[in-house]
Amino acid sequence: SARNSGLFFVSATVESLHMMTILKRRMETEGVWDQTAYNEQMWYLALPGQRAHGISARVLNYYCHMNSKTLFRYMLDDEALMERHRPVSIHVNYHPEKLQRMQDVYASYHGLGPDLGGGAG
Repeated sequence: SARNSGLFFVSATVESLHMMTILKRRMETEGVWDQTAYNEQMWYLALPGQRAHGISARVLNYYCHMNSKTLFRYMLDDEALMERHRPVSIHVNYHPEKLQRMQDVYASYHGLGPDLGGGAG
């Protein structure tokens, strides 16, 4: 399953340093998209002559660290959740009108507006 690398936490371990070193080399030499390289390194088994990276992956709580699809398409319809929950981060990556969505999120969570705009999910 592919992961969006817009937000991730990497612990400072020997294994993560090994993986990040490989990713750096790939980004410099292959012209590969960062998310493609990340997912390939994360999920592919070791190739002949290479050692496996040895890291483990965990998914963050998607209501605490969400993308804009989760917020605008699902969370907005749940009034109780909207009243009691405030996300830690929102990655505005799903909608083509990114600037407007970012402004809506900022206005809503910083008291500058009553809602999150009138755009459809």
